[in-house]
Amino acid sequence: MEANLTDRPSQTNATTDQDLVQLAGDHAYQYVEKPDKITVNGKDFEILDTLYDTPSGLDALTVQNMDSKEKEISIVYVGSDLDQPKRDWIDTNLNLIGEAEPEQLFEAKEYFTAMEEEHGTIDHVTGNSLGGANANRVAIDNPHVRSVTLNPAMLPGGMVDSSKNYSNITNYQSEYDILTHVQESIDYDHRVPGTNYDINNGLPLFSSIASNHTGYVPADKNDEYTVEVGTEGKPGHGFIHVGADDHIVTSVWNGAPLHAGANVPIDIRVGDMQLLADRIKNDISGRIALAGKYTSNAVDIVEDEHARFNERVTTLQEELLHLLDSLVTDPLFQGASGIGSAVKTIIDGLISVFDLAEEKLLVLNIVLNSAPAELMESALSIDISVETIFGPARRLLESVKDEVDQLIAEIDKVIDEEIPASFEGGKEMFVDAVAGELHAHYQVVEESKNGLLAQVKGYEDQVSGVAEAFNHMDADLGISIASNQLPSESPAIVAEAPQIKVPLSDYLENNLSIKDAQVEFAHDKIRKNVTMALSPVLKGIEVLLYSFESVLDGSLFTIHSVANVIAYNPVGLVANIFTDYVDQVQAAADEVAKPLYDLQERTDNLKRGIQEANDNLPELLEYFEKYIDVAIFTPSKFHDLQLYNIASSTILNEMSMLFQDIVFQLSNHQAKAIEGTVATSRSVLTNIEILQTNVEKGTK
Repeated sequence: MEANLTDRPSQTNATTDQDLVQLAGDHAYQYVEKPDKITVNGKDFEILDTLYDTPSGLDALTVQNMDSKEKEISIVYVGSDLDQPKRDWIDTNLNLIGEAEPEQLFEAKEYFTAMEEEHGTIDHVTGNSLGGANANRVAIDNPHVRSVTLNPAMLPGGMVDSSKNYSNITNYQSEYDILTHVQESIDYDHRVPGTNYDINNGLPLFSSIASNHTGYVPADKNDEYTVEVGTEGKPGHGFIHVGADDHIVTSVWNGAPLHAGANVPIDIRVGDMQLLADRIKNDISGRIALAGKYTSNAVDIVEDEHARFNERVTTLQEELLHLLDSLVTDPLFQGASGIGSAVKTIIDGLISVFDLAEEKLLVLNIVLNSAPAELMESALSIDISVETIFGPARRLLESVKDEVDQLIAEIDKVIDEEIPASFEGGKEMFVDAVAGELHAHYQVVEESKNGLLAQVKGYEDQVSGVAEAFNHMDADLGISIASNQLPSESPAIVAEAPQIKVPLSDYLENNLSIKDAQVEFAHDKIRKNVTMALSPVLKGIEVLLYSFESVLDGSLFTIHSVANVIAYNPVGLVANIFTDYVDQVQAAADEVAKPLYDLQERTDNLKRGIQEANDNLPELLEYFEKYIDVAIFTPSKFHDLQLYNIASSTILNEMSMLFQDIVFQLSNHQAKAIEGTVATSRSVLTNIEILQTNVEKGTK
């Protein structure tokens, strides 16, 4: 069947689905008053009537398209008002799940009837959410009125007749709309009458839940519906257009929605090729360019991350050092830069205590070498030396210092070698795996984007040439008829656009999961190497400290034993009758023991600190994954990149739908002048699909 419409919607400024959706999702919530006008997609709509603050919560306005040939009249039902929770949500929305008709739906019909009586035939009704339910309720009983809704609420049970197709009702449902998903999840989507079309407006952001439902954010100073991405002045900063009507794809010629993929052949006539040329110039080229702008912003993000490679590596190295510094939470280790430095500082402190103990031991030797002592030493063969008592302990402390040097060396090796190596990977083993492969991928994306844009410009010229040829043939035919002569048979020469094929990227084989894979690889690599490098050394230090404690115990035992032998030996007891010699020995021995007891306490603290470091290492390395995630590619920027790719892919998908229809319609025409245009249209479609495939790799 061929549709041969006398007037195309775009030629008559007729009210389109896009206009009605914008009225429902944006202007309805502005609560404008009459007399006033609303500008929608360049058309002026006069407000004929408003109805606000009714007992049932019904809000609505009636508008007339003053720029259309037929001066169409539309009723716009306002969606749920958060400021009226009882009337809209409790009394109406919650009751939609039942069978009874809420008062607001009944009043919506009454308002429709009143407006028809006052202003004549109503051409359209529209609404979002609850407003969509009101519009569809009216359209069920009035087949002559066309209902176009955005994310409509369902109607009460039994109100929708499953045997009817309600061809006068069209519902657009947003990809990220929560109401649509809820109604589908509870199997109540059959209560939304008419034809449902899915559109890809909105963004997968928690902050966009409300705007994803209404289809709009507040318009900016340029009356554009955009969401800001990134930070002003930083690479990748930009705006994504989210207005729902931008994402409704309709036929170039008859305005029919193309989302369902059902194409109805039309008769291409004189003027229709010019209509296509105008659409390419005023809409298609701009949409493809906008998709390209989004990918360019993504490129800026990638290039910035790529350029900051050394900075990201250095930052990760510093973060690991900082975390290793915090391995031990004991105050004993605070104030030194690094666990190795802390341990060495403590060991140096222990050695200084040994120096003090040795001084005390010299005093003890002086007492032992006094006259009575010489008598006893000769009798008992008692020999006390610094080397015998403190030598083994000192050597153990030096061994600990050697182990600490090894610990520091292992840490340095991990920092200097393993951290940079953890960034390597990707399809071509890039030094900077994620940013490197993304950079290579976007070089292909930019090449395919630029090729497509150039081809679309050539395509526009070609279609304009065909339109001019059609007009020439039509005028020639008119002249021939008027002069009773045969028309000219010489065809007009139309330059064809270049037949090119843009490149397909073979990067990002696993899409954006490349980052998660690299983070996991880097985390495993660093965790494994740090554990293998540090745990044995920490354990070795701990073992040496146990040995040191044992040697200290032996030193203390020796010192006290000497004092006891002198004190309780018969010779000592005799000497003590005439002097306080034994008391002097005991006092000197106690002075030697004091720093050794201090050493025991410090050593025990150090040993516990090393144990704590070893115990905390696995948990710290698990936590370190967060730092790796940031270093591999800044999460917020990675998310922004994904948003740009989603926005670009959405537009390209819509352009693909549009060109599928263009190819279909032009292929059904037999004119020689159109044959070349069909081939170019197919080529453009192929290139759009290739570019979309490239861009889609960055969406998930």
